Amino acid sequence: MIRPTSRAVWLVAAGAPVALLAVVVSPALWPLWSLWNVIVFTLILRDAFAMLRPGQLAVRVETPGALHVGRATAVAVHLTPDETAPTTRVELLLDIDGEVAPPASVSAVLDGGPVTTPIDVLPLRRGAVHLTSLWLRWQGPTGLVARTRRLGPLGIVAPALPDVLTVREAGLAWMQSRSYIQGVRPRRYLGDGSEFDTHRPYEPGFDPRAIDWKVSARMRSLHVRQHRAERNHRVMLVVDTGRLMADPVHGLPRLDHAVNAGLLLAWLSLRTGDRVGLCSFDEAPGVYVDASGGLRTMDRLVGAAAGLAYTDTETNFTRGLLALDERLRRRSIVVILTDFQDSTTAELMVERVSAMARRHVLIFVAIRDPALRSGLDAPPASGQAINEALVLDDLDRERRTVLRRLERAGVRCVDAEPDDVSARLINHYLEIKRRGAV
Repeated sequence: MIRPTSRAVWLVAAGAPVALLAVVVSPALWPLWSLWNVIVFTLILRDAFAMLRPGQLAVRVETPGALHVGRATAVAVHLTPDETAPTTRVELLLDIDGEVAPPASVSAVLDGGPVTTPIDVLPLRRGAVHLTSLWLRWQGPTGLVARTRRLGPLGIVAPALPDVLTVREAGLAWMQSRSYIQGVRPRRYLGDGSEFDTHRPYEPGFDPRAIDWKVSARMRSLHVRQHRAERNHRVMLVVDTGRLMADPVHGLPRLDHAVNAGLLLAWLSLRTGDRVGLCSFDEAPGVYVDASGGLRTMDRLVGAAAGLAYTDTETNFTRGLLALDERLRRRSIVVILTDFQDSTTAELMVERVSAMARRHVLIFVAIRDPALRSGLDAPPASGQAINEALVLDDLDRERRTVLRRLERAGVRCVDAEPDDVSARLINHYLEIKRRGAV
């Protein structure tokens, strides 16, 4: 479709002052207005004939293998003009169906050769993302006319998966840290871990409780027992998919923050020799992936996490955790990724989690909304702001009460904002490994 641009409209409108001036000077000059219009329309027609024609441009959209929630992925658009095509700036815009951030238009300059232009697509939720059509727009050499072309339907469907790339990057960073090395390799702090590694001569600064007196008597010098973290533990990731987990926090649903934190822990746990599984629940038990070891387990966990649905049902902790407890025959590290509103609605949750903590090592992860802390820290500017701060303070106090009850029951609690939840969760896991608490 070809249409005049705003520049052409202004040129046509500029003929009115020309006609008015001609009539004021001399009525015989009125044909100047007609001449002006003829010149302008001639320029418009010339621009239309000289502009890039659709047949002179070949367009191909490269299908992305997969998209990742919270990470912009480039969709490559290949533009190939023929030899007779004029130099042209082309604007491109994708039509997308799915939970994605509104895509921005991009531009590319065609100057005789093929051009590849990336268009970023940022999924906000997991699921299928449909690339329906591509819009192209360019102007003539003098900018008096513009042509719009729609390419489609493209029929491209890309799955939006958990952000595995971020998980791997964070995992590699953790593997290089000192705390991680001490948690998974034999060179450990003496007295940590539960598996015996070796004896070594005592040196000042070692824990005296690690001295092995029988070996010391036989060797006639003090020797200490060195331990390392036990391997082959079972780590079960338990993901709440109820109504609260669908609320957006920092641009992503809580559920996706929980999935990313859980997958990062799984990635590290598998490399320590542990076995990792995953399950979900809302009003009823959902996905269940039995704990297994090996690097291929990560693909199974990512596939299962990608299928976790956003629901609007209330979470039934009693039903979900009881079903999981019946499946776990062996003492395990159970990581519950969830959130709650107040102490009243969390009563059954506390009861069930506390009962489960008698058999297993539990890490309870609550993903805090940053708006709660910012609302408490902001100085009140009006009476309504004071009332809102009081409500937030009540919610925060009830939240801390629930977490204290869980801690008294032996549950390790992580109450953190999305940016901090992964690091704090991993620290708890390494501490459990270091102390041999399983």
